[in-house]
Formats: sequence, structure tokens, C-alpha cells
Amino acid sequence: MKRIIASLVVVALAAAFGCAFVSAAETSGTQTIDVNVVVNHYGKNTECEIDTSGALKDAAKKVFRGTIDFKTGSSNSVGNEKETVLMLGDDVINKTVPLILCAEENVVGNHGATIGELDDETLFYFESRGISRAQAENILARASIERFARTVDDEALRAQILQTLEEELNDDV
Repeated sequence: MKRIIASLVVVALAAAFGCAFVSAAETSGTQTIDVNVVVNHYGKNTECEIDTSGALKDAAKKVFRGTIDFKTGSSNSVGNEKETVLMLGDDVINKTVPLILCAEENVVGNHGATIGELDDETLFYFESRGISRAQAENILARASIERFARTVDDEALRAQILQTLEEELNDDV
């Protein structure tokens, strides 16, 4: 079993400070991913964007904790948190734990999650075109990660993400 644990704490002190946390992962087998992201807003007019997406296959497990904390003095600040998860297996476990804390007036905090699976209608669409369930799952998982890769400005990092994706999601299932 492979276990990946990641934690990131961002402190937004200066006025007009902005940060973005964007991540994507494809987890399969009995892998476990445990991610904790905390953004503490102290300064006025600070902004943060937390955007995660990915796919869980087989018996994979994922926990994502995203915290946006508006501290006293962080008026006119904005925090957004979004997660998209594609669940591709009866034994996958996903836990999404968004948290917005607010000790200040006049702030905007948003959070949302889209968690879904391969429905019968979509599966019928793929199968009617000769695409197996396993291939359809790989296509959808690949699309989720490629969406993330398109947002990466660094060409070398984008190429590395796509290469890893190619190695992990073999289309000839």
C-alpha cells in the first residue's frame, strides 16, 4: 500500500496578497492520499484559491481537508475552495472536509465539492462505441488530470505531469 501525506500552511499577511493551491491526483489500488491545506488570512484584501481534482480507482482512499481562516484584520478578503472527485470503484473512499473560519466582517468565503461516478448512461455511451468500462474509466480519469495540467504555466512541470499520466493510465486496458 502506498500512502501519500501532504500538508501546506499559507499565511496571507500583506494587503493584496494572493495565493493559489491547485492539485490533481489519480489514485488506484490500495493507495491512500491525505492532504491538509490551511490558508490563514491576516491582511486586508487578501485572496486565495484552493482547487483540487482527481480520480479514485479500485480500493483507493483520499482525505482532503481545506481550511480558509479569516483572522481579525482581514476585511475585504476572499477565499474560494473547490474540489472535484471522480469515484471509479465500489471500494473507493473519499472524504472531503472543507472548513471556513471567520473572525472578521466583510469577507467572502466559498466552498464546494463535486463528487461523482461513472453513471449508467455515460457507460452506455462509451460501450455503444466499443469502449470498455475500464477504458472509459481511464478516459475520464485522464480528462480530470489533463484539465489540471492545462492550468500549469511551467512547461517542464506540465510535461512531467502528462508523462506520469501516460505511465499510470495505460489506455490498452
